[in-house]
Amino acid sequence: MTASPKNQLLTLDLSGIPDGDALVIGRDKNCDLIIDSPEISGKHLQISLKTEGAFIRDLQSRKGTLINGRKLKGIVRLNNADKIEIADHSFVIKLPERLCMTGCGISLRNIHARVSDKTILENISLDIQPGEFVGIVGPSGCGKSTLINIISGTRNADDGDIFINGYETSGATLREKVGYLPQAVVIHERLKCHEVMSYASELYHGARSPLDALSMTGLDVCKDQLIKTLSGGQQKRAGLAQELLFSPELLCLDEVTSGLDPLSEQEMMLLFKQLSGKGKTILCITHYPERLLLCDKLVVLLAGKMIFYGTPLEAMRHFNIDSLEQLYSVLQCHTPAYWHDIMPRQEPAAPPVPTQKAPPPAGATNILEQLFPLLSRNIKLWLRSPGELIFLLLQGIVIGILIGLCFGGKPDGISIAETCSRNNQLVFSLVLSAIWIGATSAVREIVKERRILVQEGRKRLSATSYVLSKLIVLSIISCVNTLIVSALVIEWTGLDLDVSSLLTSLLLTATVSTALGLMVSGLSSSQEKALTILPVMIIGLVMFSGGIYELKGGSLKLARYASYSYWALNSARHSLPQKIINARAPIVEAQDNAPPRIRMRQLMRKPQNRSKSLLIAALSGIAFICAAATGVKHTIRRSS
Repeated sequence: MTASPKNQLLTLDLSGIPDGDALVIGRDKNCDLIIDSPEISGKHLQISLKTEGAFIRDLQSRKGTLINGRKLKGIVRLNNADKIEIADHSFVIKLPERLCMTGCGISLRNIHARVSDKTILENISLDIQPGEFVGIVGPSGCGKSTLINIISGTRNADDGDIFINGYETSGATLREKVGYLPQAVVIHERLKCHEVMSYASELYHGARSPLDALSMTGLDVCKDQLIKTLSGGQQKRAGLAQELLFSPELLCLDEVTSGLDPLSEQEMMLLFKQLSGKGKTILCITHYPERLLLCDKLVVLLAGKMIFYGTPLEAMRHFNIDSLEQLYSVLQCHTPAYWHDIMPRQEPAAPPVPTQKAPPPAGATNILEQLFPLLSRNIKLWLRSPGELIFLLLQGIVIGILIGLCFGGKPDGISIAETCSRNNQLVFSLVLSAIWIGATSAVREIVKERRILVQEGRKRLSATSYVLSKLIVLSIISCVNTLIVSALVIEWTGLDLDVSSLLTSLLLTATVSTALGLMVSGLSSSQEKALTILPVMIIGLVMFSGGIYELKGGSLKLARYASYSYWALNSARHSLPQKIINARAPIVEAQDNAPPRIRMRQLMRKPQNRSKSLLIAALSGIAFICAAATGVKHTIRRSS
């Protein structure tokens, strides 16, 4: 097929292309659509049709491609009537009807929600048509947020069913397919707007260009600003842009306009109206009655029951009010039962395919695919927090100075027993420092991002990739700190040992301790709990390390099986000189009516096999990482 002359707006009909096939456009004779022009590359661009939509990408052409006046970058989802420009040739896309973005219809059947013995929602049934802008209103505590959370998959209903376009859906499908924007902004404040979009696109394979998503929300002029420098309304637009990146056909907005000034609130509601005009179905909770006229339909809730569903004008007639601003006051005039009894009865239509399940969500993303974007994001976040980074590094300097002041410089003329005791205590102090530095640097890292983690977990976030990205960055910081402490102590105290062997043990200990801190952080529901649990665990590690008291019997078995600090100290002791490890001291035992007997006592328990000690410590770190990843998964699921 060959394209017609320049400067003509042609229709590119994709109706005849089956799902799974692709259309290649270019100058090469093997292309599906040939454009004979020197400005067109041999293979210029490709349009792929899949069951979830049509996607376009530039094939690294010389002149590039414009889509709706913007340069095409990466893979972008096509909408019906999109305009593509290739040099002097222009095309309007005509998609197959099955792929046209027309929003989605949603049906609720007998939805019930309870907390303990209290009913939050009771028998909610309604049908929302594709492309409708629906406002959910009612007094505080009436169940609005619970309803929006159920529709978005953030929590499950106790009873009832949800159908999208006639297909019965599960919570996992809703979380992945439905866009959800909570009241609070849940994006990293130390990133720039375009960075937030780019990382999200890399992590979850966003179908829309990051700049396109920013443009849809009017933030393209702020793309180089840090999120924390934006106004409240702009920050919420940024959160909305991140959701629009994945081209959701249903958007659930939970009081996203609260806390905004009237002008910003009006702009946001107008933006929602514009999005619904482009085919997206919008569900929005708002406490500004004067904006409800923008909605196509209103759902009015009272005490967990739906007491009205219809247009804003129908609502004013039903409640006998002159404006929607009077709605909240008139609701207090009668009981919830009264309003429920006089509600206009509209029997919901039966779902078109009541027995069919929606396609399951895609499988888990490859760990490495998400690891590198998450790692890059973590590094950037730390570099944007110089104060916190400097504070962590100062911690190592302070600990090194404290140990140096405690032990002082290298003493002269002391016995082998005193030297053995001193060196043993110094090594123990260094191991303890590595444990403290690693664990405390990581103990808040996951739990402080809990809200962001829950939001990102809606889109197939790999818990393993997330935890590993944290481990890599924090381990580097902990190891640098441990090196600072070790250098200060060795130089100050004149500690005589095998430095390379000692550092190997200490750096592994710091890394394992970082994993321990991440485990505590991942399994804790708040920073306060994490900071309470960690000191108790560190005390246990100190007591069962064998550095304070020689362990015997049951305590020795417990240390070997449950305390990696025992193996860390055992490995570190291998760095001491052999004359220290093998040192013995005479003991004189008095005997009744017999001359005293002299025997030699080992001053220090000989360390076990070094390779075995390092291996067991490393295995402990792996176990901590697995537990941290499990905690992250549980956080996402529990919050859902």
